Amino acid sequence: MKSGELFICSENAAINMSYQELTKENKKVIPIEKIKGSELLGVCVEAPLSVYGKIYAIPMETISMNKGTGIVTSVPSDAPDDWVTLREFQTDEKIRAKYKITEEMVDFKPVPIINIPDFGNLSAIEVCNRFEIKNSKEKEKLIKAKDEVYSKGFYSGIMEIGDYTGLKVNEAKIKVKAEMITKNLAVSYYEPESVVKNRMGENCIVALVDQWFITYGEDNWQKFVMDHVKSDDFNAYSQATQKGFEEIINWLKEWGCSRTFGLGSKIPWDKQYLIESLSDSTIYMAYYTISNFLHEDLYGDKSKNGLSSELFTEEVFDYIFLGINNEAIISCGIPVELLDQMRESFTFWYPMDLRCSGKDLIGNHLTMSLYNHAAVWNDKNYMPRGIFCNGYILVNGEKMSKSKGNFYTLNDIIRDYGCDASRIALADCGDGLDDANFVTEIADSSVNRLYSFENFVKILIKETWEKKNEIVFIDPDNINVDNFNYFDKIFDNNINYLLDQTKVAYNHMKYKDVLKYGFYEFIVRILF
Repeated sequence: MKSGELFICSENAAINMSYQELTKENKKVIPIEKIKGSELLGVCVEAPLSVYGKIYAIPMETISMNKGTGIVTSVPSDAPDDWVTLREFQTDEKIRAKYKITEEMVDFKPVPIINIPDFGNLSAIEVCNRFEIKNSKEKEKLIKAKDEVYSKGFYSGIMEIGDYTGLKVNEAKIKVKAEMITKNLAVSYYEPESVVKNRMGENCIVALVDQWFITYGEDNWQKFVMDHVKSDDFNAYSQATQKGFEEIINWLKEWGCSRTFGLGSKIPWDKQYLIESLSDSTIYMAYYTISNFLHEDLYGDKSKNGLSSELFTEEVFDYIFLGINNEAIISCGIPVELLDQMRESFTFWYPMDLRCSGKDLIGNHLTMSLYNHAAVWNDKNYMPRGIFCNGYILVNGEKMSKSKGNFYTLNDIIRDYGCDASRIALADCGDGLDDANFVTEIADSSVNRLYSFENFVKILIKETWEKKNEIVFIDPDNINVDNFNYFDKIFDNNINYLLDQTKVAYNHMKYKDVLKYGFYEFIVRILF
């Protein structure tokens, strides 16, 4: 930013800029003058890198004063909103008169910039024709049109103009940004992707602070991770989760990995900083494989084998997790035999077969875990083999809230419904990325269903005992099917079918199907 440079922007943007060293005084906004947007209409301006020497400011209703600067460059070739707005001003004299816009101010043709497969090089015009969008009032159609061309444009679009002709959009974007900043045609500006409020209800901003970054997105590193995620060695358990990982791997770049307050581990090379929470704990699953050698109990309060944290130097961890041997191992204070046992335990349990987590972490922590496994081991044989993601949990279709009285802990539901009925109700909640719905009515009915089934089994056993004065337990591995009658074979076939379906459901982490085949239908087949 040049000294004495002026910005015309929204108040929201100015506040963010004041925390990013873009204002005269840091953390302070002193407006020189406040103006209305209407005062800028029809003003002649210059747009950086545009083929037109001058353009004019015109209004667009979809612009929010709480998002960005409140002023945007129109790209009618590829932005459906921009094309529809320009078309309205070109064809409707009443709209021009309302805002005092002349024909000259909107006498521009969209310039082909990006060639998108299936949409051509004027994608906004093409998609608006497909969706039959007549004006800017058709909000839902415009949102769908925008989503369709923006996603394809970013990942599949090819530049058709300028110095970066032939490059993919996601590659050219980085170069164009760097060029504009170098030529002082732009500055880097940041704000939250959507409204973020702190615990006091205040709007949060993005502040520039000194911190360390991890360069996710580096070409070779990114390719290694992407190849793994797309391979048969990785299971995301759903198309939505798989797509989520692939999109984030394509998107994730530098990530601030440090912070100055809170709990956590210090950055080894700069002790004044802590490791930011999403960047931390990304490979600690490896620690599970050796924790039983170090701790007497689950909480780690008591050490085992006379070991202390001071003994676990970088060289020790390199030996256990990477198999790197050096002279420091001999004098590290840990018996070599014990180190070998830990090394053997790690190589036995790794790679990690399954990690379960929330869908909100696909965009950061879980993808970072994949990246960091690749960085530490650089070996496909140690990459995570499966990550299952789930949605949030609702109670009777509503978000849990203490004020609503529908907030439950695991202890609460076990106390109210018992372990087995709680498992049934939780399995019935739903699978995948959709929000799970814990229905108390199902938990209640499961208590009754289990009670009835238990009594049925007790009566069956009692009657069998009274008739034969004995109960014969049959080894399922030594059943002679040749002795089966027609009805035995039907029953056996049904049971085997349910067993197979239940196993498939378990392998695919579809617990609602497990409940269907392994419990509900089992009871029906046994009783009837």
